[in-house]
Amino acid sequence: MKFKTIIKFSLIHLAVLTIVLFLRFNDIENGDMNVVVFGTFIYLPYILCLTFFNSILLILGLEYFKTNLLKWFAATLTSVALTIWLLSSGGQMEIHFWKVKQNEFITLNSIVIFLNLATIYFITKQQNKKAN
Repeated sequence: MKFKTIIKFSLIHLAVLTIVLFLRFNDIENGDMNVVVFGTFIYLPYILCLTFFNSILLILGLEYFKTNLLKWFAATLTSVALTIWLLSSGGQMEIHFWKVKQNEFITLNSIVIFLNLATIYFITKQQNKKAN
């Protein structure tokens, strides 16, 4: 897998997750843009870490899983890790000062799985084109 492809999809994941975070803060703070922008910048390093972690797991899954079914399973690796984190912390995930509620956690997992499935689809589509 090319480094350029990895960076492209990682930046797409980073942009989508940042927009979701921005919209969530906008909902929590009722449109107070000073707090929304400040909160987004404060939590941006956590999004960077999540995107990096997700990219690493996705790359490892695509490189080491040989069958197509297992490559599609690689899309859920980040969600499995997040779920283990939630369960090991007693059902309360807190990031800095933000207590992640169950519906926010489900939404985050859904977005990550969707992004990963789309990424795997486009990467395998490109690899199949090059193989033919």
